[in-house]
Amino acid sequence: MSKQSLLVITLLVALAAGCNPSSSDNAVVPDENARDLSIDASSDIPFAAADTNKPDAVVEAFLVALRDGNNEIAEALLTTIARRETKEHELAVQPPGSPSAQYEIGEIKHVQGGVHVNSIWSEFDESGERSVYEIVWVLRHEPIGWRVAGMATAVNPAKPPIYLDFENVPDLLQKWKQADAELAAQAEEDQTLQAAQPTTTLQR
Repeated sequence: MSKQSLLVITLLVALAAGCNPSSSDNAVVPDENARDLSIDASSDIPFAAADTNKPDAVVEAFLVALRDGNNEIAEALLTTIARRETKEHELAVQPPGSPSAQYEIGEIKHVQGGVHVNSIWSEFDESGERSVYEIVWVLRHEPIGWRVAGMATAVNPAKPPIYLDFENVPDLLQKWKQADAELAAQAEEDQTLQAAQPTTTLQR
């Protein structure tokens, strides 16, 4: 498995509503109605609350929140069902932030029940190499505007993209753990193959 694929798993963990189980004492779960319109135009995001009728603006604000580690904005931009699901499963929306990350917003495709917004996300890995991968965001329209319901991306280049449904946390966690296990097994296999390779010594 490539280093880029391993980085994608790390991103998925961050993007998938900060899927790190938190204790009931530490979890900060807002009222699902109180924060719907709390995105202040004066905050450091690229749009005002009135622009939530533009799905690409919502995705851009969501990506900015992920890049900056702004859990309040990231959570506010999830659908009502997604916020309820994360609350019921004691998950906290806590994107770790990635200052080096860059993003591009691509094509918007209207589908039954919502829209798909293509994007490209890139950031530097631990070795200093920039990794780039595509993410399709799934949005649903609510009375307050467009909200993020899930995402699809390729974890393994040899397999179809996986869809992480923020409105179905059990399914999301199952897919995440499965992908993580596959990547770990592949990394172990690669290490075994590398160790079995004969070494050559240059003679002078």
